Amino acid sequence: MNKLIVRIFSLPAMAAVFLTAFSINSSSMASQAIEDSCSTVKKDELRYLSCQLLALRIGTDNLGKIGQRSTHAPQKVVNQLGNYCKSAVLDSLKSPASARFSKGPHTMEIFIGIYAVIGGVDAQNSYGALLRNKYFCYFSNEPKKGLQILDVYISD
Repeated sequence: MNKLIVRIFSLPAMAAVFLTAFSINSSSMASQAIEDSCSTVKKDELRYLSCQLLALRIGTDNLGKIGQRSTHAPQKVVNQLGNYCKSAVLDSLKSPASARFSKGPHTMEIFIGIYAVIGGVDAQNSYGALLRNKYFCYFSNEPKKGLQILDVYISD
């Protein structure tokens, strides 16, 4: 794993983002659905946590449907996902002109044709305070639709 990612996004930090980002319904059905959706990537903790976050954000049913249609994107496209993600993050910030991105970001394929981009950004909030945030962008590559952004999440 890239040392930069380990330093900025240690697995305990990723788990904390995962657990605090949402009020997780502790029903066994919801937990089991997420577990089932992400079980194939469980050996790689970063991919596993990224999968769980995406499943919570878009729903396990949607994740399953998208996963069935997705195909590998050409490497040239994958290399540009970081730039696409940064653009989407800037669109989501209160003060995009204040944004300073950390080195990276890190791009990984969670499943065939479903990609996660993870990075860090310092930006001002609505009160003018500069805050460090982690961001997560998810993309799918589908034969008929091409590259689609699935979700953008910026943590506090």
